[in-house]
Amino acid sequence: MNSDKRTQQNKSSDNKINNPNDDTNKNNINQSNNNQKQAEEITMTNFIAKASNPLICLFTIIFKIGAIASFILLDIFVSNEAIAYLVVIILSAADFWTTKNISGRILVGLRWWNEVKENGEEVWIFESKNESKF
Repeated sequence: MNSDKRTQQNKSSDNKINNPNDDTNKNNINQSNNNQKQAEEITMTNFIAKASNPLICLFTIIFKIGAIASFILLDIFVSNEAIAYLVVIILSAADFWTTKNISGRILVGLRWWNEVKENGEEVWIFESKNESKF
């Protein structure tokens, strides 16, 4: 008799767990759907728009993509390899300069440079923002 009651209780609790009309299951399903929607909403434009300085992020990405795309496409469409390599080198230099001087300083808070003393010794100087500002 006790075993019959236990099996009935187990069945009724199983029905509560598997019941699609149960409020807790609806909440769990809605929460997982919301998490999926949030994950889908992360796009490149949203990522750039949420950055601390979207214009700098945009130029950094443009120079990186431009150098790679010109390396691939100019070799195909331009018969003169010297022009293709020149464009790639200029875009790579612009990317390096932007990353080092602009993105590094404003977005990350790092600066570095090289100074040559009077005796010819090279000294590298590194600076960073205060950690309390982050």
